[in-house]
Amino acid sequence: MLEELTGAVQLLQRDPVLGYSLLASLLLAAVSLSSGLARLDFVVLAKASVLLRMAFLVGLAAALRHLGETADNLLWQGAITGAWHLPLYLLALGYGPSVGLAAAGLMAVIAVPSGWGEALLAHQLLILGWLAIYPSPRHYRWAGPLNVALAYGLTWITGGVAMTYVTTGAVQLSFFWTGQQVELIGLALAMAALLLFGPNFYQSFFAASRLTPPAAPQTRPRQPTLIAIPPPLTRRRTPKRQLTPPRFDE
Repeated sequence: MLEELTGAVQLLQRDPVLGYSLLASLLLAAVSLSSGLARLDFVVLAKASVLLRMAFLVGLAAALRHLGETADNLLWQGAITGAWHLPLYLLALGYGPSVGLAAAGLMAVIAVPSGWGEALLAHQLLILGWLAIYPSPRHYRWAGPLNVALAYGLTWITGGVAMTYVTTGAVQLSFFWTGQQVELIGLALAMAALLLFGPNFYQSFFAASRLTPPAAPQTRPRQPTLIAIPPPLTRRRTPKRQLTPPRFDE
């Protein structure tokens, strides 16, 4: 164990690109997870309804992923890839980074783990749950596709670079294009499908989410106080006394 750890440290010292990419990946994961833990987003997993919803969406993703393994057409593979990513994206967008990480772990248990692929998926769902705080898909329909694109990009410029460097020994842009064509097609289709889910869907389907901002307290409107205004003071007019001339009796 000590020899393996020493070898890993020496590898990081020889290859700064690998070290920097892994450090950035760990920093992003720590920030994303801490943002969810600060909001106690994992508390929803104690509810049976949330667990059933999560099991259904992860099971659907696993079934679609198994179906895509038999596809031989590039477009069909991309469509299936986007389809099985969509339920996992919804879980991370709806419940936050902790639930997204749990969904990725459950997906790794159900499906056949592929090593780096499962790690990158977990990293992506972590970042996606963090980005879902703002802009929130509960407020804007376009927030879901935008957050998915940002999470995918941040995942591949950190953990993806590390994976490429470990597997190929160098960072090559051609590897991202040739090796990620199916994933990019699936990403585009999943982003288009997310436009169908508006704020009302997230507010009703993920009602127990801790990412929902607290409602502002409703204060009773103050009734205006009526002040009795006294009538204006009018000067009392006194009748003028008419002077009558004196009368002299004869």
